[in-house]
Amino acid sequence: MILAFVAVGVTGVCVWASSRRLAFAVAPTAFDPVVLLRTLRGADGRGAIDLAIGALDEQAWERSLLIALAAPIGQRAALLNEALGELDLLVHRWARVPRVCASVASTSSFMLASMALRAGLTASGDVADAGFASYLNATMLDAVNVAAVGVAGAAFCIAAQYRARRAAKTHLEAADKFVAALEAAPEVSLESGSASPHAEEMSAESRP
Repeated sequence: MILAFVAVGVTGVCVWASSRRLAFAVAPTAFDPVVLLRTLRGADGRGAIDLAIGALDEQAWERSLLIALAAPIGQRAALLNEALGELDLLVHRWARVPRVCASVASTSSFMLASMALRAGLTASGDVADAGFASYLNATMLDAVNVAAVGVAGAAFCIAAQYRARRAAKTHLEAADKFVAALEAAPEVSLESGSASPHAEEMSAESRP
């Protein structure tokens, strides 16, 4: 019974860690880039984006993205690459954790199951012949239950890994589209609602 509780505890930690990794992949930033892109293409456009991101904490990735896009042309590429690199780190946080947890959950459960089986067989010498078959079946069942806990946990960790991988890819692709659309959109002065002087300068430089 104690070994079963140990297996449940180890598997629970592995499931929690894999769930944490999945959360990092699904929502690595404050806003979903798909929602931001839809807002950018809406009626309010860049002004709504600036208002929403401006309300975030200074450490938010979206704030660093706006700062990079608002920087002078000579610094913009470097700051933008830094922001995109930061996003890549956020999306891939704990990327290896589910795989490690799947290995830990399965390996530990089989080890604990073998320990339970060994302990049961060691104590079988004190069992009467008439009840030996029932005792052996109960011992085998205990060992199988311990192993099953770890196998179930490992299956969850593997599923979480594949789901996180797909979510990370989707998030990065959506972020790339949002950044490209944001670069093409004019900057907006929140006080006046018009294009900022910096945006007008960029537009003038882009004209032939």
